[in-house]
Amino acid sequence: APEPREVGVAWFPACSKQKMVLGKKKLAPAAPPAPEPREVVAAAVTQASAPFFDASAGDIHCIAALFSTMAKTTVPVHVTAELLGVRQQLKEHGPELCVAREQFDAAMQRAIDAGDTSASFNNIFAAATARCLHVKAVMKQVEEAVRELHRACGGALSLIQGFLSDLMPPPNTGKPLPPGAVNSLIQVLPSATECTVEELLGCLLRNLSEGDTAEMVGDAARARAAAARGT
Repeated sequence: APEPREVGVAWFPACSKQKMVLGKKKLAPAAPPAPEPREVVAAAVTQASAPFFDASAGDIHCIAALFSTMAKTTVPVHVTAELLGVRQQLKEHGPELCVAREQFDAAMQRAIDAGDTSASFNNIFAAATARCLHVKAVMKQVEEAVRELHRACGGALSLIQGFLSDLMPPPNTGKPLPPGAVNSLIQVLPSATECTVEELLGCLLRNLSEGDTAEMVGDAARARAAAARGT
């Protein structure tokens, strides 16, 4: 019987990534690329995060939105403060807290896991920076309208939930929120019936998207304020 022979992978291009057996010979797939050294990823994180931090000015709500994107689940402000090592500062300054660049950088370095790549962080920060710039621009235009809504309703969550429902994407726009949803969005205790204006503004900073416009948010706030005043 003829001896088994080795066949080049080019004969079977569709199988070039699979282990092939011909007689007694095996062709192994190419080795996976070596993981990036941690120091390379760390340097990339520092560089890629700079535009985001500049856009956010260290606002803890913007950072909470970033952490939520990275974790693929909601990361509340108080947990964000823990991750940043500023829990005591949050107690002292409340929802208007802005953190220092050094605190943010240290938290990001701690977030690097084995297998993380520079490219993945570059993509995350590019998207987060674009969102942050958009939301900050929207908030600058609608802040007074939101403050007027808060004054008109006295911070009552029963009335604010209507405003938040107006901002929900289709098909839920304007529909009543599920029980407890407004407390969860604003991140107040389940038993709370009111919120501060800073907590309401922080909720918008965390949850508005690039599809939300100043016209849409401002119109919704003014309409709900008028309804609260009965005008």
